[in-house]
Amino acid sequence: MRYHEGPMTTVIKRYHNRKLYDVEQSRYVTSDDLALKIREGQTIRVLDHESDEDITTTVLAKVLQQTGMSASLLHHMIRFGATSVEEGLSQAQRGISELQEDLRQQDLVDIEQKIETLERLISELVGIHEETEN
Repeated sequence: MRYHEGPMTTVIKRYHNRKLYDVEQSRYVTSDDLALKIREGQTIRVLDHESDEDITTTVLAKVLQQTGMSASLLHHMIRFGATSVEEGLSQAQRGISELQEDLRQQDLVDIEQKIETLERLISELVGIHEETEN
């Protein structure tokens, strides 16, 4: 049986004692370890050790519960589906990107204004210096 399903998929076996075993790394892992792997971009697939039944959804639901995700967000995910949540996250990411760009543009405007002020001050100082020499 093939347990490694792709470059980003990690197969985990769950034993009857509810311990989770990373087949590729040959070590037991915790829910926190699974959450970290997912944050790093890996896909997790959890199989029951005895039946080889895919129990990924059940295990990941417990991982979500342990990460402190709010009940409100979970209700929203169930009520409106994952697509709605993904769209909301995508909109939020676009909004953050636009805000960052606006801030960069504002920084450029601020810098340009400061340069203009410095140029005026330099011109004034040069003028004052020339007047005192004459």
